Amino acid sequence: MAVTDEYIDHLVARIVANTDQHTFLVSYNCTGWLGVLHIAQVSDAVVEFGLSVYEEYRNFGIGSDLLTEGITWARNRGYTQLYLHCVKWNTAMAHLASKHDLTMTHQDGDVDVMTRLAPPSWYSLQQETADVNRRIFHLWLNRTFFSFQESCA
Repeated sequence: MAVTDEYIDHLVARIVANTDQHTFLVSYNCTGWLGVLHIAQVSDAVVEFGLSVYEEYRNFGIGSDLLTEGITWARNRGYTQLYLHCVKWNTAMAHLASKHDLTMTHQDGDVDVMTRLAPPSWYSLQQETADVNRRIFHLWLNRTFFSFQESCA
């Protein structure tokens, strides 16, 4: 399926109509967004992920970090299944799914992931807390030392 302007408009309209069923994790630096993970609630038990990383920022671990944080986020909110669809030309996403040991099925070259998520644990809750604190610290550093960063000036 080709991603057209109409497709994007339809997707955005669905998100705006049901904002409580959509969450975004964004990776960025001082120049802008590097990647994004869209988490859509399908049901009380199932979430669907859509992951995108700008091509020039691939192979730096951004997609892997977003996927790890997204899985932790979903587990800690009681979701028990994760769904992800990879079109056949998106070998990077299929590689990430494999790297994260997500259960994949192949159909006509496309890859579908439907994986059971472990229940929340003390470790997953602490991992999410540490991730949030790391981001807050990073934001504080950027705001405090913004004038010293040549690439952000």
